[in-house]
Amino acid sequence: IFSVGTIFVAAVLFGFLPAWKAAHVNVESALKSGARSSGHGLARARKTLIVSELTLAFMLLISASLLVKSFWRLSNVNPGFDPQHVLTFRLRLPDSKYDKPEKSIRAVKELRRRISELPGVTRLGITSGIPLGRQNEFGYWLEGQPELDNQVQWPVALAYYVDEDLCRTLGIPLLAGRMLSETDGTDSPAVVLVDDEFVRVHFRGDMHAALGRRLRFKGNNEPWREIVGVVRHVTHYGLEEHARAEVYQPWLQMSSGPSVSFHYFRAMDFAVKTAGAPTSYLPAIKAELRKVDNDLTLGNVATLEKKLHDSTATRRLNLGLITTFALLSLALSAVGLYGVMSYGVNQRTTEIGIRMAVGAQPKDILKLILREGLVLAVIGTLLGVSGALALTRFLSSLLLGISATDPVIYLAASALLLVVAIAACFWPARKASTVQPLEALRYE
Repeated sequence: IFSVGTIFVAAVLFGFLPAWKAAHVNVESALKSGARSSGHGLARARKTLIVSELTLAFMLLISASLLVKSFWRLSNVNPGFDPQHVLTFRLRLPDSKYDKPEKSIRAVKELRRRISELPGVTRLGITSGIPLGRQNEFGYWLEGQPELDNQVQWPVALAYYVDEDLCRTLGIPLLAGRMLSETDGTDSPAVVLVDDEFVRVHFRGDMHAALGRRLRFKGNNEPWREIVGVVRHVTHYGLEEHARAEVYQPWLQMSSGPSVSFHYFRAMDFAVKTAGAPTSYLPAIKAELRKVDNDLTLGNVATLEKKLHDSTATRRLNLGLITTFALLSLALSAVGLYGVMSYGVNQRTTEIGIRMAVGAQPKDILKLILREGLVLAVIGTLLGVSGALALTRFLSSLLLGISATDPVIYLAASALLLVVAIAACFWPARKASTVQPLEALRYE
């Protein structure tokens, strides 16, 4: 109903001006001046509409180009992990049945062992938060300076409990030190891995300076944990996130922390690296789960590639919409410019015939018509630049790594608009250059 109403209103509004002009023609003046001079007001109105179309087309073209370049930059962002052939899911153990950490650990270990032994499973890791999934923010303090009494003011990092194989499963590279091992348990010293963003913030990028330093998390009973390795930063929030420091703790050392951590034993995320299509392994994984506990189910099942793809869904939607509108607007501008120039050539047939009769060459007529169309395009482009500078301020939050006033984008869009305008004017100009003087002046 809205679309039909819009079409009706548009038809009435844009049909009103020509109808009003036609209804107010001065017959005597029109007969005296002849057909050649009638309709100059309408010609100006048509040119004004064409310039407006070109202006809007340029603004949308700039917006679409900025989003395309920004999306291209985004698609080249290194997420810090390898999403290929990785199936993820969450194992949620019932609180009433698994009321002690030992029971939860036993069930998780057994399921991990069974899935690891399935044919085609190359690696398996577990974590309290898979990338692009659940995030955990913990306040922490780095040893070496007096602690602030108010722990609310402590710096905050994304902190996860992981097993010794999680980083290898996700392809998170080790940059310095060592990875976690299966010996990092409750009876061994508390250790952590940090990412290169953590090192950049606290050690000016010197990874070896970070090794051996200690930190502890917010809480009265939290132990000091030694930094034993540095890994690549992972985009846990998405490809366009502002980098946050990340810390990885051995999952078996959760019991050395506050009791609030125990619930993670009952809700661990699994990352399963497979040789083939990840989802094809799901029936076999569910069968192994039933052998561990027939009452358990899997949640949040998805491939890591799909998670990564879905993280850019909103940006792709915005890109698709604005690009579609820009191309439609550009096409409508070209059609409108072609129509105006064709109509103008028909109206000026007599004038063109006179020009050619007194010595004008076809190439002169071609240049004349192309010049007139190009003037409209240049005016539309100049107005479009001003409009685009105002419009793109609202796009700044959607742009990644580029400026809303990127000169390359503006120059490329201007060149494209002018090329389209010249193409739209070429056929009317070519038609004008083929006018025969005798035919044009026959009825004069």
